Amino acid sequence: MKLFLASAALLLSVVAQASPKVGDYSEFQLTVSQGAQSMVGSYIMAVISESGDSVVVTTTIHFDGQPDQFQQDQMKKTDLLSDQTISDVLTNCAAYGGSAEQLSTTNGPIATCKMAMQGQDPANPGQMWIGAVPFGIVKQIQSTPEGQTFTLDLKKFIVGK
Repeated sequence: MKLFLASAALLLSVVAQASPKVGDYSEFQLTVSQGAQSMVGSYIMAVISESGDSVVVTTTIHFDGQPDQFQQDQMKKTDLLSDQTISDVLTNCAAYGGSAEQLSTTNGPIATCKMAMQGQDPANPGQMWIGAVPFGIVKQIQSTPEGQTFTLDLKKFIVGK
């Protein structure tokens, strides 16, 4: 079980892309599956501070009955998706190799650009749905060579100021 959770933390830590504003917050339903087994929990990302050209992003992975996994990273703003980049991807989705899709979320329908993404398993690249929400992620599905599948589905978000 620990390896399962550690794999989730490692895989999803590379996902931390954001519209870098203090107060940006996204909460996802996180489903980790392997074979017939699956665990459902939450994955929370938040921008907690800003200094010059950097922001501090926290991630928390929570599964009932397990200790939370918490990580805090200082990241350059230029390494993160900006609102302008997200808007450009949505406007020019096909040019980015994606397809425009409307996804239903608890916040209502969100226009997205579904794109293939490079994952840990070159034979099975993941998919990401980019939308105009904090962190740009509305949905993501990614698999590992070991047969684990990680799915993020946006449940709730707050736009920072």
